Amino acid sequence: MIRGLVLALAGLLATPVAAQVPPSPAQRFGALYRAVEMRGIFPDSKTFADAAPRRTEAAIMAAYARCACSDDAALRRFVVANFTIPALPATRPQPRLPLAQHIDRLWPQLTRTTRDVAAGSSALTLPRPYVVPGGRFREMYYWDSYFSMLGLPLAGRQD
Repeated sequence: MIRGLVLALAGLLATPVAAQVPPSPAQRFGALYRAVEMRGIFPDSKTFADAAPRRTEAAIMAAYARCACSDDAALRRFVVANFTIPALPATRPQPRLPLAQHIDRLWPQLTRTTRDVAAGSSALTLPRPYVVPGGRFREMYYWDSYFSMLGLPLAGRQD
């Protein structure tokens, strides 16, 4: 009896728990996603990947099946009508400064927050502000975050 209980418990502990990973935009929007990215509808390939759908996936894909999106302009109109396209954060050109001052002025421009995420967005919310690796990014990456964590204290920032 005890042996069976121990074996059952060991089996439960050995069973990996699969994390619930939401499907990527490429998985959700298949042919539409491929068309937008392969035809270069947006200058930055992150733009459509970060876009949030305005309607259900099924409604968008049904409309795309009926769409006469043979040229890039028509495809772009379709995407803009069916997705909220994220805006690039405004960055201000800086006058020539010594490197340390230039970096100090970049920290606020590279700090982001995610308070609300639109339904269907691929973005994940984070509870506190975070630093992104460059102006075009809306999210952080672990490999860049390491260097940000090294730089923030050197700049006197503990946020």
